Amino acid sequence: MSELTSITSPTDIERAIETYLVSRIEAIRKTAIQRNMRYIFNNPAITVAILKAKSREVGRRSFRFDPIIDVMVTFYNAKSEEDRREAINPLVIAIIRALTRKKLGLDIDELKPTGFREVTEEEDYKENKIVYLLEFTTHFFLQGDEDEIVDDLLTVGLSYLLKPGD
Repeated sequence: MSELTSITSPTDIERAIETYLVSRIEAIRKTAIQRNMRYIFNNPAITVAILKAKSREVGRRSFRFDPIIDVMVTFYNAKSEEDRREAINPLVIAIIRALTRKKLGLDIDELKPTGFREVTEEEDYKENKIVYLLEFTTHFFLQGDEDEIVDDLLTVGLSYLLKPGD
């Protein structure tokens, strides 16, 4: 069995899910085109974000984090309710099935779906888009680190956010 990559930031999970889904969506899109299906699959946009996580101490220097993972999928050229039923719903379920129980090479618990919902706003409808939010959960552990490692992480984060002269 291959070694799992340790989590140092929620970004590790976001990137792994996004990379995996982008590769899977392309395969689904090609299959849809080969079958002369509607072109609703042309360019779905995928955004993955972890904006909330609960944590609890599980040892003197160890914490368990339980993030909520939001996978937002935007579909273009969905013109009707039939498009939603016949094309979007199956794709939403396919994405959920593709991610369920995956670890994606990370030292996390298997991904578990917690639900999905349509979150399309009025501006999206005007642009012929339908937006779905799929939610997953997992958990991972972080160890309290030595000060020099924490300082390195702070330096990386701040150097990204701050511009020269700030």
